Amino acid sequence: MPSTQLVGHWGDGNDELYFDAVDPTYKTGGYVLMHVHPVRGGFHHQYRVDAEDPGDQHIAATLLFADGSRRDEKYVISEDGKSMTSTTTITGIETRSSWRRVDDKTRP
Repeated sequence: MPSTQLVGHWGDGNDELYFDAVDPTYKTGGYVLMHVHPVRGGFHHQYRVDAEDPGDQHIAATLLFADGSRRDEKYVISEDGKSMTSTTTITGIETRSSWRRVDDKTRP
């Protein structure tokens, strides 16, 4: 399943993402966003996998932020699992980011 390939440490040159495995009981996993620029620091949240398609490596997820807010994200992982793109829509504006797999760490 594509969501198992999401688990680990990803970077885009500016920020870093860390995904834990999804806990089958709670249907969520830990998610850490580390801002490298302009301010260093980490934000610990949760994520939920809403849908995934093994045929095309697509994952639809909801980021569950510590303040109670949430945001839908879409990820597409490359077949070799070494890169992915993410798509986020905030207030009607869609942004895409390209990520590379750094390692299997799930925490900074």
